[in-house]
Amino acid sequence: MLRGIPASGKSTFALNYVKEHPNTTIVCKEEIRYHAFGHRDYKQSDEWKIAAIAEQEIFWAINSHQDVIIADTNLTKEHEIYYRDIARKAEIELEIIEFKISVPEAVARDKERKEPVGRTKIQKMYETLVNNYPHMRVKDV
Repeated sequence: MLRGIPASGKSTFALNYVKEHPNTTIVCKEEIRYHAFGHRDYKQSDEWKIAAIAEQEIFWAINSHQDVIIADTNLTKEHEIYYRDIARKAEIELEIIEFKISVPEAVARDKERKEPVGRTKIQKMYETLVNNYPHMRVKDV
């Protein structure tokens, strides 16, 4: 499971990992939203559907003896508890890789993206992250 704000390097890490370890599936709710609804925007009313699809993808990969990278932001303890529960049920280990980055650096990277998230969302997500995981705080230089 990857953890970090947008533009912290999660997707790049996941894609590079898959190149080196082809028996790996990336599960990303943002991509599921895009394929299901034609957009990547979070809508609370759709989230149960997205979560159900993500869980199916995870179990399919596990049952196919593949490694799984959960490449969402995973900013809250609820996400970690949820994925730990899945790992426990599947009798596999959950590894968490964290991507620490400052808001200004994430905003600069975000501006280079095809579909930027924007400073406001990045700042809000950063605050959610550090409220749940204070060790993820990065001092702006």
